Amino acid sequence: MDRKRLFRLIVYFRRGHGTWFAMWMSFLNFIVIQYRLLIENVWFLRNFFTSLSMFAALFLIIYIPVATLVGWLDYKKMTKPREREADYYFTHPTFKERELTFPAWITVLKTLERLMEKQGMDPAEIRSVRERLERFLRRA
Repeated sequence: MDRKRLFRLIVYFRRGHGTWFAMWMSFLNFIVIQYRLLIENVWFLRNFFTSLSMFAALFLIIYIPVATLVGWLDYKKMTKPREREADYYFTHPTFKERELTFPAWITVLKTLERLMEKQGMDPAEIRSVRERLERFLRRA
């Protein structure tokens, strides 16, 4: 087996393990640990949750919607929008973006502006995008 194929297989393994299996295994591990350390040792919880399956079912019914809501809030309102601002490659474009991609987009946007003007349409939105891109390119 050649090195390229071996490394590709390693990348596939890491992706499958890290993204899918490790997440589910840690999730199940979390449920079992909480049951063994918390539920079995606290008398009123032990009387309420008579089995691991009952605890797991109630836990999943509550935890999945709450975790989904927190994830949505984080993605839309909390840290995710700020991560983009802190990302070096977002605030400092690469050579390829500066020298090839951005100038090509500016040309496309200028062409769209001219076509819209010929059609009697208002190119204000495209113009504002082009101007922001040009400002960003000058700053970078």
